[in-house]
Amino acid sequence: MVNEKAFLFLSETNEMFAITCPATVGSARDSDVVLEHPYPEPIQVLIRAENGEFRAKVEQGSFKVKSKLGIFPIAVWTTINGKPLKSDMPIQDGDCLKIGANIYWFSLTEQSKLNSL
Repeated sequence: MVNEKAFLFLSETNEMFAITCPATVGSARDSDVVLEHPYPEPIQVLIRAENGEFRAKVEQGSFKVKSKLGIFPIAVWTTINGKPLKSDMPIQDGDCLKIGANIYWFSLTEQSKLNSL
């Protein structure tokens, strides 16, 4: 697997996180990008580069989230462009990665897509 550089921009603050894939994003303290949100157990999403494309998958975290509509597995709470991250999925430049309440823009350049909005 070849290491690839990418960037995550936190939508709330436009804070930039430079990552070298494979990289993890999550509430586990050993994540490359640590979420500052209290989850009942650690969750981690792995972003990796493979065969010229980036892919994401839930690496850790099997807890279920209780909402007013019922109980949902973490995959429903973790999405790429609004689609549940249930398995290994492609992630492309400009995609929206949502992990719980945290929303990130995935970018291949250091300039956030938010700057152009």
